[in-house]
Amino acid sequence: MQTIKHIISGVPARVGIDKQLEAARVIEITAKILTDIFGAEKAKSMKPLYLKNRTITIATLSPAVAQDLKLKEKQIVGELNKAFPDAKVERIRYLL
Repeated sequence: MQTIKHIISGVPARVGIDKQLEAARVIEITAKILTDIFGAEKAKSMKPLYLKNRTITIATLSPAVAQDLKLKEKQIVGELNKAFPDAKVERIRYLL
């Protein structure tokens, strides 16, 4: 008899949603990384939106916040790629 975990472990790949699930996990981890780097208060003014073509898009409330993100871009991308080597995030896109 197979365990439920074993049965459902391959379902995302079979139905073609494994990449979408990974992108959702990347967004979730990005929010945590932003909180770790900038602190909870400042991270509230940043919202990771989506991952597309190795670029993560983050909405910000002001140009100053976008500039802060730009200054820490290499660190953020590095931490994301440590957590998700298959995602191969290359850059951050900022939306105001």
